[in-house]
Amino acid sequence: MPAKENDLLRKNAAGYYRKDITFRGRKYAVRSKTLKGLFTKLAEKKRMLEAGMLIPTENTYAADWCMRWLEEYQRPRCGHGQYLNYRANITRHIAPSLGRKRLCDVQPADLQRILNRQSCYSASHASKVRYTLRAIFEQARLEGLILSNPAEHLTLPRPERPGTSHRPITDEEERLILEVARTHRAGLWVKLMLYCGLRPGEAIVLRARDIDLDKRRLSVHAALEAVTGKVKGPKSASGVRTIPIPDLLMDDLRAALPASPDALLFTQSRTGRMHSRTSMRCMWMSFKRELDIRAGAVVYRNQIITHAIADDLVPYCLRHTYCTRLQEAGVPINVARELMGHSSIELTSRIYTHASELPIQQAEAAINALAAQRHPE
Repeated sequence: MPAKENDLLRKNAAGYYRKDITFRGRKYAVRSKTLKGLFTKLAEKKRMLEAGMLIPTENTYAADWCMRWLEEYQRPRCGHGQYLNYRANITRHIAPSLGRKRLCDVQPADLQRILNRQSCYSASHASKVRYTLRAIFEQARLEGLILSNPAEHLTLPRPERPGTSHRPITDEEERLILEVARTHRAGLWVKLMLYCGLRPGEAIVLRARDIDLDKRRLSVHAALEAVTGKVKGPKSASGVRTIPIPDLLMDDLRAALPASPDALLFTQSRTGRMHSRTSMRCMWMSFKRELDIRAGAVVYRNQIITHAIADDLVPYCLRHTYCTRLQEAGVPINVARELMGHSSIELTSRIYTHASELPIQQAEAAINALAAQRHPE
């Protein structure tokens, strides 16, 4: 490019050099933070246009491309549960942040900001959002819609302190949960998390032998691992524990308990097999959908248009609620740590802020009394 033309190029307010090129009557914009990068991109775009490798993208919005990627490239090839996960990530975390930004204008910084907002969630969630972003924009690159993948070098944000992203449920949420639990197949699973403080993966692999109705005790020996989907022992020795069964669950457990000691308490409805992490996630999403509708969500053509249930209501909120109520009942923090299966008392202290001198037997009575007070017959 001639030196005189170089002198006319100035950075815009965002710090980019920009130049438009015209090909067959259509303008294409090229941007870069350096002149060298601008010239390189100009040459590459010209080459791709002349070779027929680039299609016009001026009217292709990034949010629209995300949904097209989901429906055309993922829905035909992935399972229903995985499809729902992709859709949730796109509709909740990605598309709203992209707004009406054109696909060709999306910069790495735009996507890094999206990823940084996931720091309040788990590390695995942030990793899934990054994977989704990379896949979406890599497909756009392969289609010739963009020259490079702006999500290629995204950095995972540092998660906030463990325990801060989950909250106790509200009284209204609990009321709705108990209503839906009466008829939904996930009802007992949800109530075990809420009233026994089990992790989702611990509750889903319970067997009949783990429930002792005579002693009113529940034993935790294993869990469905979130990452691998395999059933493994707890991460630490503290994960193996015995938990008192509150009065509120006795009738439900008695009705659901299989005859065989080795039989699972929860199985997939279609196959009768042990739940996978995908089917477990689908079961929660189905339960939460019913909660949403019961709470007054706006539904159009079987799709929820306006949600009534908070987006941050996740299974771990139920477990968090259990720990909070141990504190309300005056259960000592060391006993709470044992019941929660925390590897260190610091984890418990993030939820649990004061201790008392009640022994574990009194803790059981206190939990039952608190449950009866909240749900009188």
